[in-house]
Amino acid sequence: MDDLVASAIAIHHTFYRTLPENSMENWTPSTFDNYPAIDIGNRYFSDRRDILSSEAIAFKTSIDPDGILEAATVDTLYAHTMENDVQYFELTADEEGNTK
Repeated sequence: MDDLVASAIAIHHTFYRTLPENSMENWTPSTFDNYPAIDIGNRYFSDRRDILSSEAIAFKTSIDPDGILEAATVDTLYAHTMENDVQYFELTADEEGNTK
């Protein structure tokens, strides 16, 4: 496990030194039972114990075209809610090169 955390720290430092100043947040690993640990989470799911059943919504087909994420919520402890709705934006340019 120490190798995993050390590798994550090395990757973070590489990006931190390479990217423009203030484009990344500082990061240090957590600890669990006095061992270094990495906290992992995702924005797609909530624990069903923390929500009302009426809060669960289906994934948009543009996000989950093959239904893989939706299938992960069937008969499990996890649900997708409006709070988990991840929005994506795309920078586009018109014929004059103006971006929007």
